[in-house]
Amino acid sequence: MVECAGGRLTGKTALLRELEERYAQRLPQVYVDLDRKDFGQPGLPPPDEVVPNASRVSDLLFLLIYELRQRPKKFGAGLTFPRLTQGLLAVTNWQAAGPAGLEASMRNLVELLQASQPDVDARRARVLRGVERLGPAASELVPAAGPLVSELIGLVAAEVLGPRANRDGLLWWEARGVRAQGDGYAQLTTLAMRFRVAPEDSESTDGRRFAEKHLVAAFLEDIADHYTLLRRMNLLPRPLLLLDNAHCELGVRFLGMLKEAWFERAPRTRPGVVATTLTPEPAFPEPGGTAPSTRVVSGPFWCQGPAGTPADWVLSLSMAQLKRDEVWELPGGEVLPSAVTRVIHRFSAGRVGIARVLARAARQEWDAHGSVSCERLLDLEAADGTGLPVYDRLLRSLVSEEGADRALLAHFSPALDVDAATALRATAPASPSWGNRLADVEKLLAQAGPAGGARPGAGSPFIADRPLRTLLLHDLRVRAAATDTAAGWLDPHDAARAQYAPGPYRQADDRALHHALASGEITTVVGALHERLADGDAPAWLASLNLICAAPRPPVNLPTQATTLCLACDTDNRRAHGAVELLVLGLWSQSQPLAQPDPATIAEIGRQLSILAEEANGRAAQRIFGDAHAIWPQLLLHNWIQAPDLPTWGEPRR
Repeated sequence: MVECAGGRLTGKTALLRELEERYAQRLPQVYVDLDRKDFGQPGLPPPDEVVPNASRVSDLLFLLIYELRQRPKKFGAGLTFPRLTQGLLAVTNWQAAGPAGLEASMRNLVELLQASQPDVDARRARVLRGVERLGPAASELVPAAGPLVSELIGLVAAEVLGPRANRDGLLWWEARGVRAQGDGYAQLTTLAMRFRVAPEDSESTDGRRFAEKHLVAAFLEDIADHYTLLRRMNLLPRPLLLLDNAHCELGVRFLGMLKEAWFERAPRTRPGVVATTLTPEPAFPEPGGTAPSTRVVSGPFWCQGPAGTPADWVLSLSMAQLKRDEVWELPGGEVLPSAVTRVIHRFSAGRVGIARVLARAARQEWDAHGSVSCERLLDLEAADGTGLPVYDRLLRSLVSEEGADRALLAHFSPALDVDAATALRATAPASPSWGNRLADVEKLLAQAGPAGGARPGAGSPFIADRPLRTLLLHDLRVRAAATDTAAGWLDPHDAARAQYAPGPYRQADDRALHHALASGEITTVVGALHERLADGDAPAWLASLNLICAAPRPPVNLPTQATTLCLACDTDNRRAHGAVELLVLGLWSQSQPLAQPDPATIAEIGRQLSILAEEANGRAAQRIFGDAHAIWPQLLLHNWIQAPDLPTWGEPRR
C-alpha cells in the first residue's frame, strides 16, 4: 500500500484523479473520498444514523464491490466477490430480534444464499427477491435504515452467486473461524449477530469491528482468488483502490483493517492501494528535495516476503513540493515575470493548490493591465468567476466557507504561541458553536491541516502553517482597514504582547517587540535593540532582530503611534542608533511574505550591518556582525531568503 501524505492544497486529490484517468480503461479501479458522506460519488444519498444492519465500513465495501465489478475495456473482466457478498448480505439481511427469531433468521439466510439454480437469470432473480424482501423488513425493524443501505444493496444485486461460487464461499467462511464450531451458515449467522448494534450504541463497538475485519478479509480473499495461475502468468493488471482523505475516522479504521488482513496471511495477489492523508507541511520548500516523495524515491521499496508488522506493508511518501520552475507550467503561469513566479513559489511553500490559484489570478491581472504587482497578489480577484479576492478564496478552501470560522481563526493568527492564543480568547469573535473559542480554533486548525514549520524562536506557534497564517493575518488586516481605528488589528497584538513580562533589567521579550513592530511602534523596537547593543552578545542580538522583523505589516489606517525616547542614546552613539533604525526598517520591508528582493534596500541593510560591526562592543561581537554583513545581503536576501529564516549564530531573548 502506498500512502501519500501532505497538507491542504498540496494536490492529493488531483494526484488520485490523475491516476484514475490514466488507468480508467486498463484495470478495475475505484476512487473513494473517505471523508465525504457520499464517498465522493454524486447521487448516493447521505447515511442515516447508526443502524443495526449497516455501518460506514459495510457501505464502503458495497461500493467497492460495485465499482470493481465493472469490466475495463482493454484488459480482463470485472471481479466477482462471492465471499464478501455472502458476508454483506448476511449482516444486512439479519432480522433476528432476540433468541425467538434466531432460527427463523437462520433459515432466511440459508434461503438467500442457496442460489443453486443453473440458470443465470433465475439466480439473479433469487438474489433480487432476497434484497427486495429486506426493504420492508429492515424499515419495519429499524425505521432509520433508510436510503443509503437500500441503494448500496441495489448496487450489488447483480452480483451472481453460482452454485460453485456459493459453495466455495461457504467453505471459506467455515474455515474462517468466526465462531469455534459450525458450517458456513453458522459462521455467517455469528458474523451478523456480532455486527448488529442497537441504534443508541456507537457504530464502532467491539463486536461490529470484529465483524468488519472478517468482511475486509473476505474482500481481499475474493481479489486473490480471482487471480488464478493463468491470469498471473498473463500479467493481468491488479485492481486499484484510490482512497482519498484516509486520515479521517473511517479511513483510519478501514486502512487499519486492510493492513491487518494483509498481514495475517501469506502474501498473495493484492490490490494496488494508493491512499492520501493530511499531515504537516514544512515551512518552506525543501532544498534539493531528497526525501522520498511522490516525485522520486531512492532505493527499492518492493516487499515480497513476510513483514514484521502490519505497518510494514505501507510505503509512506510525502506529496512532492512544487519546484520553482514548475510555476511556469501551471495554468496562466507561462507568461508571468520571473519575480512574480518566485514570489508565488515562496509564498505557497511549494503547495500546488495555493500556487495554482495565485498564478491564475496573476495571469488574469496581466492580461487585463499588462503588469502584476507582487504586493497586491492576495487582493487580486480569483480567476474562478466567484469575484472573491485571492486570499478569501484560499481561506475558504483551507479553513471554511463560513465567514465566522475565518474571522475566528484570523483573530488568533497574531499569536506566536499557545499562551498568547489563550490570552486572545476574551476578545475573540463569536465561535461557530458559541462554546470554548480556543477549542473551536484548534478544531478549525485540525481541519485546515496540522503544520510542522515552526517560526524560529517562538516556541510552539499557535498557527505554524506559514501560508495559512499569512492569509489569516491578511484577512485580519483587511477587516481592520475597514474600520476607523484598526482596533481589530491592534487589540489581538496588544493582548498577545501583554503575556510576555520583561526580563532582567526590564528588557523586553522579543515576542513583545515582534507585536510592537506589527503595531507600528518602530521607536520602541529600535530603542530596545539599541540598548541591547551594549551587551556585546551579537548572536543573540541578530536572533532577536530575525524574529522581530518577521512581524506582519499593520493596516494602512493604523493611528500614529507615540514615539518613545531611546535610553541608550547620547551624543556619542547616534550613529549606532541610526544604523539600528535603518536596519530594522530595511529588514522588515524585505521580510514581508510578498516582497521581492530590492537591491537598494538590501544594499542599505549591508551598510548598516557594516556600521554595527564597527560600533559593536568587543571583538567577538564585531566578528559576528561582520559575518552577517558578508552573508545576509549577498548570499541570502538577494536569493529570496527572509526573516525569520536568516542564520543568526544564537538564540533570541525570551
